[in-house]
Amino acid sequence: SERVAVLRILKRNKYLQARVRPFPVPADKSTETEALRREVIALATRVHKLARPESQDDFESFLNNADDPIRLAYLLGSIGNLELEKEQALLEAPSVGDALRFMFAHLRHEVQVLELRDKIASAAKDEMDKQQREYFLRQQLRAIQNELGESDPDKAATDHLRERLDKAGLPEEAKKEAEKELGRLERIPAASPEHGVI
Repeated sequence: SERVAVLRILKRNKYLQARVRPFPVPADKSTETEALRREVIALATRVHKLARPESQDDFESFLNNADDPIRLAYLLGSIGNLELEKEQALLEAPSVGDALRFMFAHLRHEVQVLELRDKIASAAKDEMDKQQREYFLRQQLRAIQNELGESDPDKAATDHLRERLDKAGLPEEAKKEAEKELGRLERIPAASPEHGVI
């Protein structure tokens, strides 16, 4: 396949025709080009691992089979979900180095986005795991207290307060403070004057 520059588009009957001139694919075998090629392959492999962690294929070997650096840039552009304008800019790159630098910048951005996505997902999972753990521990505590015959009206009242606290949707700082006070309330005997104050 070769690049062409479109000079004019003509409408003939039901079809479009174009007058073109050859726009040769740039060739460059410099040391800088080889360094850029390797960096682009490393970044593309990182993007692939972040986007498809379950994938078992050897994506890096697949990319290394593209010996021609400009073909590598075009291959990555075709599978990299580039916007139309970026695809056009890649095709119009005046040199191999420019095409590889273009893909390098795009892939570096993709790595940053995917790493941030994973960080957000991990934080959300940790928070959910923490809430689930707290819920199960509370359920176990209630079952143990029932077994021991410790479910009294005061305990039922604090349980009701805890349920309301869980459903209140408080900001994290307010929720921590409320849980701390509720914990104190559960430890203080109902006959204590401080129990009423809390």
